[in-house]
Amino acid sequence: RVILAIDTDINQGVSETSKETYLDFLSDKSAIAIEPVIVDAKFMYLDITANIQYNKNFTGKTAPDIEQIVRNAITQYSFNNLEEFGKNFRISRLSRAIDDADSNIVSNDTSVRSIIRITPRRNVSSYFVLQFSNELEPDVTYSDAQISTYDPCVVSSVFTYGNQTVYIQDNGSGTLDIVRRTDDNTRVVIVERNVGSVNYTTGDVILRYITIQDYDSGYIQIFARNKNRSITAPVDRIVSIDPGNVTINVTGVRE
Repeated sequence: RVILAIDTDINQGVSETSKETYLDFLSDKSAIAIEPVIVDAKFMYLDITANIQYNKNFTGKTAPDIEQIVRNAITQYSFNNLEEFGKNFRISRLSRAIDDADSNIVSNDTSVRSIIRITPRRNVSSYFVLQFSNELEPDVTYSDAQISTYDPCVVSSVFTYGNQTVYIQDNGSGTLDIVRRTDDNTRVVIVERNVGSVNYTTGDVILRYITIQDYDSGYIQIFARNKNRSITAPVDRIVSIDPGNVTINVTGVRE
C-alpha cells in the first residue's frame, strides 16, 4: 500500500467524493501489486498574539486600520510560507512581514503557540496521542494554592464535562488535570486530576480515556507553548495560521 494525504489550495483536506476521484485517477497508473490509500491530511495550527506599536505622528490611519493591515500580512505570510507539508514556521520571518506591512509600524512583539484540534465523540470515552514534535516550555509546578496564577504550557479550549464548563491544563511536571474557573472568575479549581501526560522534551501529549459531553466550534483546541518560537512542522502535519487564532493589540505612540 501507498498512503497518500492530500491537501488543496481551495480547502483544507479533501472530501470523501474527491478521494474517490483521486483513487479513480490513480487506478490505471499504479502497479497491480500497489494499492493507493488516501487518508485525511493532518494540520497543526498556530495561535498568534501580536502587540503592535505604530507612530501616530506621520499617518492618518487609526488603530483598527493598522490591525487590519497586520492581520492581512499574517494571512499572506501563512499562504506564502506555510500550508504545505514540510514547511516550517520562522518567527523572524513573520515579525519581518508584520514590520513591513506598514511604514508607520515601529515595533511588534509577537508570540506563538502550537494548536492541535481534536474531535472526540460526545459522551464516549476517548483517548488521544498528540505529537507536537517540538520541545515545550513548562512553567514551574504549581500547588493548589498557586493554580489560579499558573501559566500553563498545555491548555485546551473549554468543553462540558460532568455538567461543568471545564478545560485541561498541565501542572508543570508533566501531568494533565481537568480544571474550571469559579463562577466569579477569580479562582481556578481542580475537577479531576491526572487525565493525561505531557513529555515536554518530545512534545507528546496524551489524553487518557475521558468522556466529554459537549463542545463548541466542531472541535476542541489543545494549545502548547513551544520552547523555541520557530516551529518545525511534524512530518505528518501541515502547519497553518487560522485567522480565528490571531489576536492583534495595537497601540499608537508619538515619535
